Amino acid sequence: MKKYIVKDVLYALRMALNHIICNSLFWSMIFIVVISKNNGNTNQKIDYFSEQNQTITYVFLLLLCITFIQSFIIFFANCKYVIDFEKGLFILPRSDLEHNILEFIFLISYINLMRKKSIPFEEIEKVYMDTDHTKGKKFSKKYRKGNENIVTAFLFLFPYFAKCAFYPWWRKRIKTKYNMNVIGIFGSAHLQFSNQRKRDEVRNALHQVIRSSSTSKKEDEVGLD
Repeated sequence: MKKYIVKDVLYALRMALNHIICNSLFWSMIFIVVISKNNGNTNQKIDYFSEQNQTITYVFLLLLCITFIQSFIIFFANCKYVIDFEKGLFILPRSDLEHNILEFIFLISYINLMRKKSIPFEEIEKVYMDTDHTKGKKFSKKYRKGNENIVTAFLFLFPYFAKCAFYPWWRKRIKTKYNMNVIGIFGSAHLQFSNQRKRDEVRNALHQVIRSSSTSKKEDEVGLD
């Protein structure tokens, strides 16, 4: 087996959707503020493609296109983990690596969402798991009773967007986050997975890597003796 690939499409899809939603809302709010100031306080209907507004509108549409392209890149950068036994590399999303304050200031952590990192096997020293359980709040029975059709339609049409972004309290539930920490000479990486099975697959492959590297080190020490 030269390569062992674990695909976590659901987690990558969540990251891409979060990026689309947050960035689209951010640029939309800026667009509304700028276009309103550009047209003054008139009550007339705004023509977004008029000579006065077309530059602002085209810039906004360009930013939305860039947001969608970046979301595709984020999806493909975070959708799989590769344990390459032939090259001796563990390839993982760079977004899960620990950051320092300078990376946040210069937006390097944002750029890292679209990048991958290759770690040599000999730099990996320890792998341990971390399962986080968080309990959600109960959705208001009074509101739910009076607005059942609206809430149901909203949750049906936008399941992830509604539950995770706006209505995380819509029912009493326990959210479980499946995390794994990889520590070594390279530093540390905090990996997140959509379910336990994906995490265990990567963990088992890395444990095999650590065992084989420790065995080779012992053999080298015996050879030197």
